[in-house]
Amino acid sequence: MQLLLNAADIDAAQAIAFCGLPLLVHPLLQSLFSGDSLEEALQQVQGRIGQVSPARLLQELEDKEPSILLRTKELSEGKLAQEVLQLDGWRGQVAARLLLIEKQLALEMLGLAQSADSTSITKAFKRRAVELHPDKGGDQEEFQLLQQMKDVLLGSKASAEKQDDETGVSASPRKRSSEAFGDSQDTDDEIDNLLRNRGAADEATPAQSRTSRKAGLQASRVKLHQAVSHAWSRCGRLCSQLSRYKQAGQGPHADLLLAPLETFLAKFEQEGEEPRCAPDGSRLGLLVSRGAEFLGAAALLDPEATLAVLTKSGHMSEIQEHEGWPRLIESMRRLPSQVESFLASTQQLGLEGAPVAKPAKEAEPGTSMLVPRESALQEVEAAAAATAVQCEGAPKLATCDGQPHKPGCVCTKCLRRRWGFQKVEPPGRGYRGF
Repeated sequence: MQLLLNAADIDAAQAIAFCGLPLLVHPLLQSLFSGDSLEEALQQVQGRIGQVSPARLLQELEDKEPSILLRTKELSEGKLAQEVLQLDGWRGQVAARLLLIEKQLALEMLGLAQSADSTSITKAFKRRAVELHPDKGGDQEEFQLLQQMKDVLLGSKASAEKQDDETGVSASPRKRSSEAFGDSQDTDDEIDNLLRNRGAADEATPAQSRTSRKAGLQASRVKLHQAVSHAWSRCGRLCSQLSRYKQAGQGPHADLLLAPLETFLAKFEQEGEEPRCAPDGSRLGLLVSRGAEFLGAAALLDPEATLAVLTKSGHMSEIQEHEGWPRLIESMRRLPSQVESFLASTQQLGLEGAPVAKPAKEAEPGTSMLVPRESALQEVEAAAAATAVQCEGAPKLATCDGQPHKPGCVCTKCLRRRWGFQKVEPPGRGYRGF
């Protein structure tokens, strides 16, 4: 992941830091598998790349807290607990990725390599501090950022050395998540307690106990929704700062990611695993399900070089006979546009931290990943239809298109106005590639 974030351009790094490897892996899997084999392939890679898809994160950024609450009330306790677990796992992963972006920013500010030791960091910091100090004509904001980046580098190195000396165990994702999102440690404790006690129903008041547990899960779900928005904003701020310090000549370095792909292919051929272990029982299916993250990372930077490496495989003749081989090639070539599609969708939502829109000639028609607002409106309309009877015979305290309503009316128009929904034509074809 660190190699990928360092090698990718700033905009792609922002999308990858937020979404993780599913942004690159899911399109490859969907190009090759379908139906039950796709479900099996997704299950096989989830333990390596995470369970939350980019499309779901985009929906989370689009949704508002009232719509989240409305939906959680309709979910069973088990489904709600599953959502909480998945988003909580994603939060720990994105905190670790943001830490990598912070370290990259710190090294770029100080002009150091990844292998810099504490002595080099201290010397470089003193030199930059003199240049950026406000009393010497420097910028106050940049000087404060320099102080923070010094703590990022020296603090992480000191922590790593201490852990190696005492326990040999690295910092847990929960701790990194707590540092990244402020009050998330409280949310962690709440989630742990709720899920630990979920199976232990109170025999005296089982209904009350279940209601209390679900209310707690709903509160945690809202906090995780807030964490998603916060993570996106923080990704945007860090990458914006990084773009100011990253050297102008630094572009994508595909060679950095081709080497891990070659290593994976050599190991894959050496192990000689049987194709029947693949989701579709084919050699190509086995290759993709075992190494989709290596293929996706390399193809993002240089699809043609990635294909050239694949053609050196000892099983190439068998792989090329697979009917999904042309689709996989096309999917690999389209990965850069898939990342651009995700970023374009954040621009359509008007999110804070979204990268600047590219010229129209670079946009690829029909690749928007933005979920049509109509999908959210359908949930609102369903809730309105289920409770429309509550408005019958209500006093005329407010009106909507001439119909009598009362405070707290749940009709479609009132909910749209109250929660900011607007009925518009879908901007694209909905989720694409995820």
